[in-house]
Amino acid sequence: MTAQLALQIPETGARTLRAEVERLVESGAMEMRALKHAQESGAITLRHFADWRDRVLSAEERRRVGAYFRAVLRRRIVRGSDPAAHSARRTLVATTIERDLVEAGWERSRARSQALEATGLACSA
Repeated sequence: MTAQLALQIPETGARTLRAEVERLVESGAMEMRALKHAQESGAITLRHFADWRDRVLSAEERRRVGAYFRAVLRRRIVRGSDPAAHSARRTLVATTIERDLVEAGWERSRARSQALEATGLACSA
């Protein structure tokens, strides 16, 4: 079984591209504790979807924007050499381990302990 490094950002109602990216940046920064990387990922996402800037996005478009943002943020975290990227990388791995184990039927406390043992961090997926 292969685990995917996952950022979980909840989907909400109708929004413009800018509002959607702002929500993604806020959620990504809180979850990964990497505000600078989330903001830079947001700016990259805005440039990538610039044609959608001034209109309300459909649910499918929001999913595409979210997937793109998460991919950019993951890439920045995984490749980054600064302390924030290093810390966020550990958080991403710990969160992913815990989430995967919970989805596989483990009790949350046991999954959290395993994530802590593997990464040295406690998290809550």
